[in-house]
Amino acid sequence: MKAYVAHERSLMLLYLGTFLVVMQFTPLVMLMRETKVFMTPNYACTVEAPAYYPWLRLGLDLPVNMFFSVAFLYVVFNNYTRYGSDAWQRLSHEGIIYMFLAAALNIASAAIMAGQLLKGHSSYVYFIDWYLSSYLILIQQRRTAINVGGSGRTLTARMQKSQERTLLS
Repeated sequence: MKAYVAHERSLMLLYLGTFLVVMQFTPLVMLMRETKVFMTPNYACTVEAPAYYPWLRLGLDLPVNMFFSVAFLYVVFNNYTRYGSDAWQRLSHEGIIYMFLAAALNIASAAIMAGQLLKGHSSYVYFIDWYLSSYLILIQQRRTAINVGGSGRTLTARMQKSQERTLLS
């Protein structure tokens, strides 16, 4: 929502973002229709997904992650060049790092699952991917809220003030 507002309520951003988010349900539908679940005495249950599933998932996850990351970084970089504050510089730097780490996690998860590197347990890699991606977001938010300089104002407060000035102008 913030990216939509920061991009001056761009309808292209809204429609493309909505389309990409809705497409995230495609793997769920495919899994419900084509996945086999087996009960085994050794492992309780195992899941056998179609061979193309990891690539389908990568093909949907990577573009949506890159789209929203680039939209976010565009706003951050523009605010950094406009206002020049350390807060925007740090946020753009950390945003770029997050974007590349999220992309690397998506690619590694797809490769591990497609290559069946963990045999019957490769499908559980997506839980780890989801956890690590969520953890990266939490780390980024926590680092964003740290105290900057001696003024006692947080980076988040500075960003909100800059956004208010941007929206008011």
